[in-house]
Amino acid sequence: MIKKISINTIYNLIGSLIPLIFGFLSTPILIQNFGIQNFGILILSWTFIGYFNIFDLGISRSITQFISKKIGENDFDKIPKIFISGLSILLLVGIFFSLIIIISSFFFQSDFNTGLGVEKLKILIRYISIGIPFVLLNSISRGYFEAIQRFDIVNLFRVPIGISIFLIPLISSFYTNDLLISIYLIVLARILFSLIYLFYTFINYFKIDDINFPEKKITINIIKMSSWLSISSILTPVLSNLDRFFIIYLISSSALTYYSTPNEFLSKILIIPAAAAAVFFPNFAKVTNNIKKSRELLYSGYLSSFIVIAPIILILFSISDLMLRVWLGAEFMQESSFLTKVILIGVFFNSIAIIPFSYIQGIGRVDITAKFHLFEFPIYIIFLFFLLNFFGIEGAAIAWSLRIILDFFLLHFYIGFNKIMLKKYFIIINFIIVIIILCIFSISIVENFFGIFFSFILSLIISLLLFFNLKNKISFND
Repeated sequence: MIKKISINTIYNLIGSLIPLIFGFLSTPILIQNFGIQNFGILILSWTFIGYFNIFDLGISRSITQFISKKIGENDFDKIPKIFISGLSILLLVGIFFSLIIIISSFFFQSDFNTGLGVEKLKILIRYISIGIPFVLLNSISRGYFEAIQRFDIVNLFRVPIGISIFLIPLISSFYTNDLLISIYLIVLARILFSLIYLFYTFINYFKIDDINFPEKKITINIIKMSSWLSISSILTPVLSNLDRFFIIYLISSSALTYYSTPNEFLSKILIIPAAAAAVFFPNFAKVTNNIKKSRELLYSGYLSSFIVIAPIILILFSISDLMLRVWLGAEFMQESSFLTKVILIGVFFNSIAIIPFSYIQGIGRVDITAKFHLFEFPIYIIFLFFLLNFFGIEGAAIAWSLRIILDFFLLHFYIGFNKIMLKKYFIIINFIIVIIILCIFSISIVENFFGIFFSFILSLIISLLLFFNLKNKISFND
């Protein structure tokens, strides 16, 4: 099982890294061609398009969980019924939200400090909203292939979809500065990809006899599980991107560019643990009733995430100023240096929390993650409002990271208190926190390259020795 998980994780990494690299290389050209203000609006449009799945309401994840569980129980006859039921729900939900947003756009009286003007903003919102039902069809196909462990197919579609987000405005920027044309073409491409994805799924994996009306009992079960998942599916992107809307409304779209460009890039580090979590999730669902296998999977995912992520974060923390200067110029480095370091801290804690998050949802306790998000939401808004007003975009970065650190502790305390992992698990958590804080502190106070390199190597060696030592001492039969 671990070997298969590793192979599928590599598929996910490749599928995520190719668009990321393309985006990294195209960003300076897009900023140059569109300008700081227009690029800030483009980032906001990317955010909205990228989070169309907020309207999924957890349905596709429920389908992945149900299908994975049926595979574990060798009950394959129910799989087509689950897929058709989920597809019907998502299509209705997508059309509903698309119409709601389009109708709401007619009542806009402000351009919300975007600089577009009210009429252009209305058109932009309508363009984007048209794509919602089609992108949800994409998520149902992806959920099915994740459940049956065909991550090669998932990423065969993910790569061109991810590249198109950057490639279309890049080509368009050489001919026109009109953002509406770029957004229109991006949405059109997403619609076409979604239809091809769904057509491929039906042609290759279902029979004509499988296509039938949704089954009432299955539909009700999907809706029940999705009711909690919908809270997380709505609040997760809101919590991740609320800072951007606050910045553009309270400060300007130019400030958003200085904030979001490093944030957008550094957050892509999360594709590494997310690639693994997407593979672990259906496997957690399969072994829900087997405590020993559950612990083995959780430890494997958690340790792998830490060992891969920790050195990446430390290296980026060490060279963040140099990276910003070379990538985006001295002015960008001056404006974004501090907030980049703060964001990196948040990204680290977020990275190592993804596997426990997937575990809790995979075993069916989707209510727990939803309750945590409901608890965090008002706290984050208060932090964000005050820190943004007092410290500007640096304050927004601090609020963003503090919220993630809070989420990290909530997830791990739940796992510990419910004896999914025992005291030794908390020893690991404590050592992680101490080591990372020491590493970041040492890198921050040492200015010369040798000092940075030495503190990084020393911290990494201590981390790895400690983890392998603890891993060997832990018994999965505890």
